[in-house]
Amino acid sequence: MDKNTGLYIVLGFLLLCILLSLDKKEGFVTINKNFFEAQCGEGHASCNISLSGANGFVCSTNADRGNYNIVSDVNMDENIFSSRFGNISLDANTPCSESAYPDPSSAPFIGPCTTSDGPFELRGCLPMCSAPSRVDPSPQLAGYNLNSVTNTTIIPGDTVEIENGNGSLCNPGYVAARNVCFDKTSGHINGLSQDRCNADPNSEWYSATSGPIYLNCSQPGGEFVPIGCEPYCQPRTQSPGDYLINGTDLQGNLRSLYDLNKELMQITSNRPTNIEPNTITTSPYSITETSLDPFNFSVTINAGNAIDSAGIQTPFEGAENAISSPCNPNDEIEERGKKYFVSGLFPSCSPEDEECINFSITYTPEEYARTGDTRPPFNLQELKNKLNQ
Repeated sequence: MDKNTGLYIVLGFLLLCILLSLDKKEGFVTINKNFFEAQCGEGHASCNISLSGANGFVCSTNADRGNYNIVSDVNMDENIFSSRFGNISLDANTPCSESAYPDPSSAPFIGPCTTSDGPFELRGCLPMCSAPSRVDPSPQLAGYNLNSVTNTTIIPGDTVEIENGNGSLCNPGYVAARNVCFDKTSGHINGLSQDRCNADPNSEWYSATSGPIYLNCSQPGGEFVPIGCEPYCQPRTQSPGDYLINGTDLQGNLRSLYDLNKELMQITSNRPTNIEPNTITTSPYSITETSLDPFNFSVTINAGNAIDSAGIQTPFEGAENAISSPCNPNDEIEERGKKYFVSGLFPSCSPEDEECINFSITYTPEEYARTGDTRPPFNLQELKNKLNQ
């Protein structure tokens, strides 16, 4: 600020005070601090202004005041002189509002600000957790109907149980959880065994008898996380590409695709050993999905025609012995836990000029974990090579 500007401000202020005194009226001047800052700040490296006077500092409202029950004779939403706090206090019986709880490390307190335009001081009441406010629910919220708990608040660290009769709080496509382990902080099914789940303070095990919906929260003022609903198995009829490995997938890591419960189906329409196998792109499994509830699973399998990457159509049979197995939601890999298995069909064998043997090999986890030449075959050519041995 140059000397002339400063002189003009001081002279203007003095003239105003003299005018008030000559008029013989009591009163005070309210100074617009923001205006002073704007004017003073133009063309200067810094400009620090603080207001004070007979009534102390001018305090702004505190953003956390909703957590407190304040007893006052002034409007707490407006600026207040710090000298007025002799008439402002917290309710002696319930200092914290319904949406807050006492801070175990600090007694509830209200006091004036110590700098101009600073908020008046509040401490000792922390905000509770509330219902999720997101318009588009995250995947772990998609399974829950939270309409009945929108006004529920939770003290962080506590757990609230909500009755989930017949899965009434689970949205369509979800069912009351059983035999799964939830991460209480994220809401995800984490795939831990029952023993490991019970030993983990951040996990919750749901047994064979479905329990209530649990609402959990760890951070003051956060959104609580519901647990207790798990998804149905993913339908094959609507998303066959999520089940079958196609020609593009073959360029990637087969083991990682198998880890996501994707299946590789290959066939050689003619059987000479020098013919490379084709990848089946349209599954021969004709499926009717009556129920994809993993606890009331019902899928009917009929044989159809497989179409491979060369466009060749091959009829399959064996539906009388085909089986389907429900998904396992309590899988450490969420995508894998959504998928169910089918097996048992085989290419039709012409009785006139073919003699066929159909067999199925199931590998143990120990065999699957092997590497290199000791691992199980990952495709049809590897299987043919090992059969020659």
